[in-house]
Amino acid sequence: MKKYESFRRFLAVLACSCCMFLALFAAVQDSLYALSPAQLKTHRSGVWYFNVDRDNNVCSNESSTSTSQAESAGTNLDYAGNPVLSEAQLEAIRQNQSIYEQAATQVDIPWQMIAVIHLRETGLKRYNPGNGQGVYQFVNMQGGPYPAGDIDEAEFLRQTILAAEFIKAKAGSNLPQNQNLTAQASTDAIKDTFFGYNGRAEVYAQQAASLGFDPNTQPFEGSPYVMNRADAQRDPAVNPTGWGQIKTDGGGIQYPANNDYGAFVVYASMAGISTVCSAGIGQFVWPVDGTANVSGCFGEIREGGRPHAGLDIGAATGIPVLAVTDGSVRVAGPWEGYGPNFVAIDHANGLSTSYGHMDTMSVKVGDQVRAGQQIGTVGNLGNSRGSHLHINFYMTETGEDGPHLNPLQNGLTIPEGTPNPSDCK
Repeated sequence: MKKYESFRRFLAVLACSCCMFLALFAAVQDSLYALSPAQLKTHRSGVWYFNVDRDNNVCSNESSTSTSQAESAGTNLDYAGNPVLSEAQLEAIRQNQSIYEQAATQVDIPWQMIAVIHLRETGLKRYNPGNGQGVYQFVNMQGGPYPAGDIDEAEFLRQTILAAEFIKAKAGSNLPQNQNLTAQASTDAIKDTFFGYNGRAEVYAQQAASLGFDPNTQPFEGSPYVMNRADAQRDPAVNPTGWGQIKTDGGGIQYPANNDYGAFVVYASMAGISTVCSAGIGQFVWPVDGTANVSGCFGEIREGGRPHAGLDIGAATGIPVLAVTDGSVRVAGPWEGYGPNFVAIDHANGLSTSYGHMDTMSVKVGDQVRAGQQIGTVGNLGNSRGSHLHINFYMTETGEDGPHLNPLQNGLTIPEGTPNPSDCK
């Protein structure tokens, strides 16, 4: 009997140990090869690293139209993964946020727009400069000019309400489709309002056109005041000869633009939205331009017990491979396992994609590519058992060897009619 009881205890301990091992393995597997929506939200000390919408996608069509219910912490990272706002600026915004929100609620606009203007005009301080124009530098009515010096909370609220009303009125000069500036406003309405605040210079509509935007419906996309450093092509450090700015009253455009973040980029950092989507570059293009099928799912277990870190798209050798969205080519050449024509592209807000097993490549390191631009052709090179494209989504910061994302849960959509025998999701 004693031997029997001892054996029972041994089996119970063994079963418990197995359960613990399986749970630990699952947890390690998740942390090494994929980030869950919860992990995405808390990555980098609780600040959203990607634009996670209400369906836990990094980017979606819906996320480019509504901004009102986003987290106030925002993403606070630019397309290259750098902080947009300093810790001191974030703290000042938190201190002022209740005032911004009171004024914004009364006027029905996003409170973050007020904070952006406050940052631009007086560095988020509660004081009147010596020019008599007040905290927001356009409030010279309703009791102005204002005496220089610090102001109390009641006066700060009063001037903030006036600022909110001024911003709301500016939307009246927007394009007709963007004149309804409310707390539920589209990102285009917000960008257009910032554009009007800065003067609506025609040269910026032309600059938008040179970058591939529609100058009639998206002139604000060419304004550094609005969109500076939203992505690589609008970063003066990356595109010094193609991204310029008017730097003197009545002057022409000069190159490069200054280094300040655009008003909308700052707004996005507070509003919890991503310039990937908001700049119109988050609608991902299917990367294979021809007859194809989905031949391998993200996360499926491969040889050696490792989960598949990307998506496989079967297609004939020579079919064009396209960049899924705008970005800067970081790698173009050999990569272990992926053959001699591996390409990695860095996109806005810290997202990167890579393309493996290609037969040829048509880009080089440093090239700026547009969504849908051909970067190579489908192949069967490297560790490959048939002609296909392997595409990865991952964070620029952690690189190709870091955590990966499921492309189909983070903005990439399988075209209707494309065979998907394994029902990859």
